[in-house]
Amino acid sequence: MDYSLYLMPMFSSLLISVSLLILLISFGQKYSNDDGRTSNRHIHKKGILRFGGIALILSFLFAILLDKNLVIGAPLLGVLFGSLLILVLGVIDDFKQIVWKKQLFFQFLIVIFVYIMGVHLEYVTNPFGGVLMLDADWGYVFGFLISTVWIIFLMNAMNWIDGIDGVVGGVGLIGIIAIFFLSLRPEVNQPPIGIIAAAFAGSLVAFLFFNFYPAKILAGSSGSMFIGFILAVLAIFAGAKIATTLLVLAVPIIDALWVIGERFKAGVSIFSGDRRHLHFRLLELGWSQRSICLFYYTITALVAFIALNTQALEKMIALFLVTIVVLVFFVIIRRKMEIKKIVLLISALVIFVFAIGYVSKRVYSFAGNRIVAANIKNNIFYAEVVSSSQKMQKGLGGRVGICENCGMLFEFQKSSQHAFWMKDMKFPLDILWILKNEIVYIEKNIKPDLVGILMPNSDADKVLELNAGTVDGLGIEIGDTVTF
Repeated sequence: MDYSLYLMPMFSSLLISVSLLILLISFGQKYSNDDGRTSNRHIHKKGILRFGGIALILSFLFAILLDKNLVIGAPLLGVLFGSLLILVLGVIDDFKQIVWKKQLFFQFLIVIFVYIMGVHLEYVTNPFGGVLMLDADWGYVFGFLISTVWIIFLMNAMNWIDGIDGVVGGVGLIGIIAIFFLSLRPEVNQPPIGIIAAAFAGSLVAFLFFNFYPAKILAGSSGSMFIGFILAVLAIFAGAKIATTLLVLAVPIIDALWVIGERFKAGVSIFSGDRRHLHFRLLELGWSQRSICLFYYTITALVAFIALNTQALEKMIALFLVTIVVLVFFVIIRRKMEIKKIVLLISALVIFVFAIGYVSKRVYSFAGNRIVAANIKNNIFYAEVVSSSQKMQKGLGGRVGICENCGMLFEFQKSSQHAFWMKDMKFPLDILWILKNEIVYIEKNIKPDLVGILMPNSDADKVLELNAGTVDGLGIEIGDTVTF
């Protein structure tokens, strides 16, 4: 591995962020002792500059634009411009609090913009096996809805935990480290996501140095929303790893859902600032700010480790267990809801989810493609089957990725030396040529920008496309058997 590929953007963003933060803090100390706005979302006795998001966002943008290894395509361009829009929205909100309806509306516009630029889901992994393709007709609608809810919710969830010094920056840093390592796994194999994650990590390390208790500067609305935004879009980029990110950020997400329920029950806006959040509850129990930070860091790091070392169903079980732990904390703090009621509620939810998952265990595609399970060395891959010339020409072109255990199977009427190319591809592939269920030729780690034709040296009646890194990761070789 070429570590300089990731160290350069990380250190460049770190240095730029440190420089900007020092300037911002100096400016704030010289011209103002208050940020012009009081809020019950923070516990600080005096106003502290809330413009840490300026340094976070600008250092990240500069590091990305200066990196020579990144190709600024439409999706990444959408993320960069989306970040600038968040900066504008957040700074305005920090100067003059924007009512929640307008803030939600502008967040929705930002998500629409990045969606149009190509940041969206194309499939959802079923934890019980297989995937639901979001690639045609209603699939696009569901993909848009899931992407929109995911990005907006994570932006606000991270914004809401920014009430204690160091929490949002530390949780965000652990989350982006998890995504970094995830992007380098063989089944994902997306170095560009690793570069972006490294640049973001550098910005966060610098910010956390000045934001940990006692904080010299706060992230502000722009910074906290930006942290949630980057984590959300990189989870989509990294092979639709929303489940992994959901588990890593389980504590702030569960906290947000709990507080939304409480606010709804109380008849107030779900976006109203208050002290119902977990970190405030712990503070009322006598926990110090440092202890609360360490609690968030420990739980987040633990579930991040679990998320990186488990499969889909295991992630679901882990998320369930983390949910129980967090809810128990709420029960201990509130002492108003009986534990029996919570257990019954969770049990009913788990039974419902497992029932839906079991019924939908087979894989479906909105594009109408038949799905088969391909077994290679006791590893199951769910492959969309294409046999018409029109669908073969399109292949996986235009998609941003497929799930780690998915692929596309080309079935030919006659055996021949079938040639392939990477037209319109956006992610790398491993390609297996198969004759009578035996692998006869392999092309590995084919880049999406490859110009030319891939010609096998043997006849084949099937061709299977998988994520790049799969062949090396599983030790697949010519002569191995593929059963369907």
